[in-house]
Amino acid sequence: MKQAGIRNTFQILLFLLACLYVCHPTLASDRYHWSEIRLPNSEQPEDKHNTLIEGAFQFNWLLSQLTQRLSVHFQSNFDYSLDTKQYAYNNKFKPELELRLKYESPYLRLEPGLRLLNEYRSVTDHGETQWQAFLYWFKYWRVLGKKDERFSFAGSLWGEVRNPSGITPLERENALLETQFEQGVSRYQCSGGASLDHYVRVKLVTDTEGLPWNNKVTTSIGTRCSFPIKQSQQLQIGVQYNFDHRWKSLNEKNQQDLIMLINWSHW
Repeated sequence: MKQAGIRNTFQILLFLLACLYVCHPTLASDRYHWSEIRLPNSEQPEDKHNTLIEGAFQFNWLLSQLTQRLSVHFQSNFDYSLDTKQYAYNNKFKPELELRLKYESPYLRLEPGLRLLNEYRSVTDHGETQWQAFLYWFKYWRVLGKKDERFSFAGSLWGEVRNPSGITPLERENALLETQFEQGVSRYQCSGGASLDHYVRVKLVTDTEGLPWNNKVTTSIGTRCSFPIKQSQQLQIGVQYNFDHRWKSLNEKNQQDLIMLINWSHW
């Protein structure tokens, strides 16, 4: 009953924040929504023929600008994911409230903070609430071709250290590192803004408890078409080939598969 009450409080609070966001968009200094469909969800055997949709709504408020590069922010998130095979860990709703300290350096954006989250898993009808400390970092770059500006080289680096890593008993005292590097090249861009991108991506996940699914490196090679829909909206359709290595796995350590992706974002 206590967990249900906390979960309901989270949902009501986030609903009120969403109402403020819709009625008075200027109250949010930054807002972002993304969603993605993957088929199959991953290269793992249990995900064969399993389609997953996931996404997040994010609302960010600037509380105080301490210096030119240092600021304090309040952020509310609503993460969700659903799949066709009804795995408990893939069917969840996660409202979050965060207090972040943001430092903008010329080389990297750093955001340490404290997060209060509630994760509800619809298949098992179970929810948990917990505090989580985190450190997030992000960097984006884009270089135009010297001879032809229709060619560009865009890349990004992001990552997060968080403790605890999740709500399950195995993860309540577990710290996790997750980071991803991506480098792409845009081969063509027409007057409407559509582009064809090719990219290489490397994602590393590791933790302190040695859980097999949390200790892996996934290398991806992909291509995608990006279409601007309206101002601040984008649709991406693509495919990528994943090579996954789980060094803590007791079974097959290496898996690979072709993944189809549809991604939509609004900022």
